Amino acid sequence: MLGEKTACFLCSGLLCAAIAAGCNHQKVANDYRAQVKAVDELIAAMKEEEFASRDDYVRRLEMLKSQLLAEKERGEERQMAFERMRTENEGLARELEFLKKHVRVEVASIEIPFYSGGKDTDRDGKDDYIEAAVCPRDADGDILKAIGTCRFELYRRSFIGMGEIGRLLMRWDFSYEQVNDAWVDRLFRGYDFVLRWDGNPPPVEDVVLRAVFTTLDGESHVARKKVKLRL
Repeated sequence: MLGEKTACFLCSGLLCAAIAAGCNHQKVANDYRAQVKAVDELIAAMKEEEFASRDDYVRRLEMLKSQLLAEKERGEERQMAFERMRTENEGLARELEFLKKHVRVEVASIEIPFYSGGKDTDRDGKDDYIEAAVCPRDADGDILKAIGTCRFELYRRSFIGMGEIGRLLMRWDFSYEQVNDAWVDRLFRGYDFVLRWDGNPPPVEDVVLRAVFTTLDGESHVARKKVKLRL
């Protein structure tokens, strides 16, 4: 029957075009597999159905054509959206590589400046906290602002043997955001932290302050400073 062949040819052509529009995306491909099955079932039903008239057959065929065209348009829209997302992601990847190559700062070392130490705010002769500064430096010795976390450890100073670090007394940890907020660029350039006592003050006056600055890529830099507290 000519109508049957025409229907099959039309359906196959439109279906192939619809599948081609979404073949690059796995989800779209899965959607079209379901559409293929539905269209095959519809064509099989049309082959077995007896139509009252040629006009009735044409109407059913036009309905099927409209369904396939609508699905083809949806597939093309999905494909266009997918291509836009891929283009945007490729642009972001290029920007990230540019930043890594041209904007990245390399921390070569850190230091704890000489003025870091105990602070007596109420003037009672006893330190209330430690003001600790950290200065990251590049390979040329210049102070730079770098993204990283910072940890301070306070140790009892040891006078036995060659080592100078004894028992750990206190510890303070600062996140990326806290480190960024601690940046100052006035008379002093670097990160300035307030290390308050964890409950009671340290039990000894002679201590060693140890700073560990860890950059975004996981590289850690360490500095130490001997501190004489007033307790």
